[in-house]
Amino acid sequence: IAKSFTMMGFGLLVLVYALQRYIEGTIPDYEIMIFAGLAGIFSHLVCIAFLWKFRNGDSNQISVWICTINDLFCNSITVIAALLVWYTNSIIPDIVAAILIVSIAIYGAWVILKRALKEIKDYRAEKYQSQNT
Repeated sequence: IAKSFTMMGFGLLVLVYALQRYIEGTIPDYEIMIFAGLAGIFSHLVCIAFLWKFRNGDSNQISVWICTINDLFCNSITVIAALLVWYTNSIIPDIVAAILIVSIAIYGAWVILKRALKEIKDYRAEKYQSQNT
C-alpha cells in the first residue's frame, strides 16, 4: 500500500517539476534525455528478462513487474519527447511526456493498491473463517 502512495507522489513530483520548467521557460537538455532514456530502456529490458517468471505473483511481485514495465514505457516516452524537443526547440513535448508519465505512474499505483487491498481482505476473511471453524 505504501509503495502505491509513493508511486503517486513521485508521479506528481515529475509533473510539478515539468510545470516549473515550463513557467521558467527552460527547454530541457534533449541529449541528456536521450541518453538517460536509452540507458533506462536497456536496463529495463534486462530486468524484464529476469522478472518474466514473477509477473503473476502476489502484490509485491506484481508491483515489481508493473514498475519495470511502466519504467520501460516512461523511458521510451522520454526518448520520443527528447527527439521532439530537439526538433521543435520547445518544452511542450517534455510537458506532454510528463503528463503521460504521471498518468502511467498513477495508474500503476492504483493497480498495485487494488491488488494489495484485495490480498488484505482475502487474508482477513481466511483468518476469520479459520477462527470460526
